[in-house]
Amino acid sequence: MEYQAPSSDSDRSISENGRIFYRPRITTNDLPADVLVIILEEAFCAVRELYTKREAGRPDPIELNSWPSFEDCIPENPFAESLASVSSIWREVMSSVSTFWSPLIIWLGRDSTPISRIRQYLFWSRKQPLEIYVLRRYDPAIADQTEKERVAAILELLLPHVQRWKVLCLKLLYASSLPRPRFELLGCADHLVRLNLDFIIDDTVGSTMTTAPVPGVFKTPMVHELSMHGRHFLESYMGPYPSYVVPPKLARLALTNYARAPRNNSRTVEFFSLLSLVESLVARPDLRLLHLENLELDCVCYVWPGRLTPTQHRWDVNVNFVDMCGDVIADFSGTATWTILHTRAARSLTDYTPRAPIPSASRSTPASPE
Repeated sequence: MEYQAPSSDSDRSISENGRIFYRPRITTNDLPADVLVIILEEAFCAVRELYTKREAGRPDPIELNSWPSFEDCIPENPFAESLASVSSIWREVMSSVSTFWSPLIIWLGRDSTPISRIRQYLFWSRKQPLEIYVLRRYDPAIADQTEKERVAAILELLLPHVQRWKVLCLKLLYASSLPRPRFELLGCADHLVRLNLDFIIDDTVGSTMTTAPVPGVFKTPMVHELSMHGRHFLESYMGPYPSYVVPPKLARLALTNYARAPRNNSRTVEFFSLLSLVESLVARPDLRLLHLENLELDCVCYVWPGRLTPTQHRWDVNVNFVDMCGDVIADFSGTATWTILHTRAARSLTDYTPRAPIPSASRSTPASPE
C-alpha cells in the first residue's frame, strides 16, 4: 500500500503505543451554530463597514450614482446571499439572524433573483429596517421586454413592508419600468430616507401626462435624497391635487430627462415650467443640492425691481446643470429670487393681523347731551 503524506500536521496524531493515525479535518460546518453565527457576522460586518464608509464619504456634488459598473453584489452592495450561498448549513444558520437580511439586493436580467427567494428574504428580515436595491446584472444585450412586469411583481411583495423601508434604490433599464410615487408607490414610508429611481433608456419621450386620479398617497416625511425621471416628478409632485408636495426634509434632488409632448396631441398637454419647479422646491429649507439634466422647461424672464438686487434674497442651493437649455440656466437665479420674494410677501400678508385702534388715555370723553 502506497504511503500518503498527511496534508498538514493537524491531520496527524500519535497514540500512546506510538502508532500514527489520522483524524478527519474539522471545517466550519462542524462548528456549533452559535459559534458559526459569530464568525459569519464578523465577516459580513467587515465588508458592510467598508461600504458604509464609502457611502458616508460621497462627495456633496450630486451625481446621484450614475449607472453602476459592477457585475456582482459583493464590492458595491454587500449582501448576505454571498455568504449564505456557500453551503446549506450557512444559509440555515444565517436565516435565524434578521440583521443579515436588512440590506436586500434583488437582481434583474441575467440570473435574476427568484420571487420565492425574495419572499424568503423578507421573512428572514423580521422587523429590521430594509435597504432595498433592485439592480440589473451586466448584460451586453440591452433589451428586456419583461422588465416592467418583473418590477411590478417585485413591488407587490415589497409594498406590505413599506413602513420598514429605509432605502429604496432601483436602477433599471427602461424609464417606463420605474414605479412612480403616489401611483405605484403607495403607503406610509415613515422611515424612508433615500429614494433613487434611475434608468438607462428613456422610453417615455412623446408620452403624455397621466390624467387618472391618484389612487392613494405616498408619505415620505424623512426622505432627504431623491432621484427620478423628470416626467415622473411632474406627475407625482406637481399635479393639481393639494396633497402633491415635495418631501419636507429633502436635501438632495436629481431630475433627469423631460421632453415636452407634441403640441398637436389631442390628449392633455402638461406644462412643466422653471417657475413651477422652483416654487415646489423653494419652501424646502434643507435643500442644498439640485441636479437638473436634459429637462425641457418653459421659462419666463423676470425684471428686477429698481431697489432690489438678487444677492438680497439668494436661494442657497448648489445647482448642477447638465445638457440644459441656456435660457433656463440664465433665468434660474432670477426665477428663484422672484419666487422667494413672492413667497415672503404672501406669507407676510397671511400672517398680518390688523389690530384695533387703542383709544388715547389723555383724550377726554365728551359729555353726553342732556
